[in-house]
Amino acid sequence: MVLIRHRVTSQLLMELEVENLAYVTLPNVNLCQADLSGMNLEGADLCKANLSETLLDNSNLSFSDLTFACLSNASLQHADMNTAEMSFCDLTHANLRGANLYGSDLFGANLKCTDLTEANLCGADLDQAILDDANLQYAVYDKETRPPSHVSLKNRGAILIDNSSKY
Repeated sequence: MVLIRHRVTSQLLMELEVENLAYVTLPNVNLCQADLSGMNLEGADLCKANLSETLLDNSNLSFSDLTFACLSNASLQHADMNTAEMSFCDLTHANLRGANLYGSDLFGANLKCTDLTEANLCGADLDQAILDDANLQYAVYDKETRPPSHVSLKNRGAILIDNSSKY
């Protein structure tokens, strides 16, 4: 059984009869200000979910669907979002320090004022994403990363790495 609580008051927001949240289907769910820190949400369907101000630090969101989800002011420090579908996701003012966004689809996502310090952006699709005032210091990207056409990740403090095999 998974109990989801409010991040400040600890009030019970949702109770689910599952072992973990991997591959759970919760489109349009409202978990605003929930504490989901360290939870396994791999492959979860959270399309159009309201996760604003939610704690998701150290959570596994790899392969999850967050299309059109609202994660404004959420904390996703060191979250694993490997290959997550995040098109048109609202991540304004979110904290993604050290997050793994490898291969994630962030097409058209709003990352305005988002902290992406030391995030892994290798292979991520950021085409049409809004990166105004986003902190990209020490974020890493590779030749497969697709930034918006008008944004230089290098000029914003990100580091280009070579992921090619040396065998």
